[in-house]
Amino acid sequence: MRAYCDTCGTERDCHIVLRDETYPVRGERVTVRAKVLICNVCGTDLFDVALDERNVELAFREYRRRRGLVSKDDIIRTRAMHNLSQEGLATLLGWSSDTVERYELGALPSAPHSEQLRRFRDDLNYAKELFDARNAQLGTLERLRVGKQLERLSVTSKHQDQDFDPGWLLVTYST
Repeated sequence: MRAYCDTCGTERDCHIVLRDETYPVRGERVTVRAKVLICNVCGTDLFDVALDERNVELAFREYRRRRGLVSKDDIIRTRAMHNLSQEGLATLLGWSSDTVERYELGALPSAPHSEQLRRFRDDLNYAKELFDARNAQLGTLERLRVGKQLERLSVTSKHQDQDFDPGWLLVTYST
């Protein structure tokens, strides 16, 4: 691998090392095992966008773990579970659609937003309450789609509460 070294003033062969690096995340010091690009000639640390983004994501992931915050994947799965667009989720939660987009791109959610999203994901009654209160703010197609999905989730939840196994309903025929 080759990269430009500011110290040498030219492009040099380089290699990657793993080492502990500490990043400030919301005023907290978070140490992760980071990948760092090193010049083979002078030993200087070299900047690499992809490695830096990876290292910051590791620090954010560790911060989320420490604080019990939902991840971007949690948010995406929650939207999929309820058949919601980013804008639809934002509407039901009372957030801006920009907030949902930032969180899905990796920004750290606030603790209250994280808790609200977790509750929306895990508490079907809460999801229904929000839908009932704000569904008029959704587009017609999304309102219908999400309403049907909440009905499906409700039926599935009732069957699970009764130790019902719907697997026997899934019959495959071959010809």
